[in-house]
Amino acid sequence: ATSHWRQQLRKQQRKSRGTSETRIMDRGGNQDDGIIFRLVHSRYYEAVCLSLLLVNAVWIGVQVQYHATSHTEIPLKFEIDLLFGIVFMLELLLRVYADGRQLCTSDDAVWNVFDIIVVMMMWVELVIAAASVDASSSSSMSVVRVI
Repeated sequence: ATSHWRQQLRKQQRKSRGTSETRIMDRGGNQDDGIIFRLVHSRYYEAVCLSLLLVNAVWIGVQVQYHATSHTEIPLKFEIDLLFGIVFMLELLLRVYADGRQLCTSDDAVWNVFDIIVVMMMWVELVIAAASVDASSSSSMSVVRVI
């Protein structure tokens, strides 16, 4: 039954992207990643990730508004930012596992590199916040992430 699904997945991949059987091996050599590949490329997964991005943007907006009105950091700021950082890093790692080298060579390569940069900026901001370096510099990085 699983080989049938793999065959159907490969047919659909070739049909939708015009690729060959070798693309499965080009993703990184793992032929048993069909479940992760289907998950990462499903509409449900994309909808969940988009929803998380929107929630993160709202969270950043709430932080900025709170800081502007009270001149202090919002409670649990670091913990919630860390949660978003972990979730976005896991999402990125799943895409790397599913797509392998195709992540940087596909038609979406520019967006994928942009995602990598944004996640890296998020982690730099978290490290700065954890080290208790100037809080205003980390909040300005949050604004850059929203843009």
